[in-house]
Amino acid sequence: MGMESLYSNIPHQDGLNACKFFLENTGTDADFVVKLIKFILTRNYFEFDNKIYLQETGTAMGRKMAPQYANLFMAKLESDFLSSCPIRPLAYYCYIGDILIIWTKSESQLKTFH
Repeated sequence: MGMESLYSNIPHQDGLNACKFFLENTGTDADFVVKLIKFILTRNYFEFDNKIYLQETGTAMGRKMAPQYANLFMAKLESDFLSSCPIRPLAYYCYIGDILIIWTKSESQLKTFH
């Protein structure tokens, strides 16, 4: 299972919620930063075939904040998934698109986890 076209498919509210979740305990004004991110997300204009379009979901690939935005969204998605799993790996490490899992339970439990 994989993510396809992640940047352009992140629902705005889910992405904004993930950013706020990670910003809340940093000492930054999370609400203000989330407003700035929303401003960027709702102004993704691009030109194609001499016409101007507004990208209504996700974020544009060329935006400087896009990789961090996508990483925060995926980190929140993974965190929520792992906290809801009745069976968890001994260790779970993720860096961008690479994941290392240390599994000490049975193969059938691994399939259930997957």
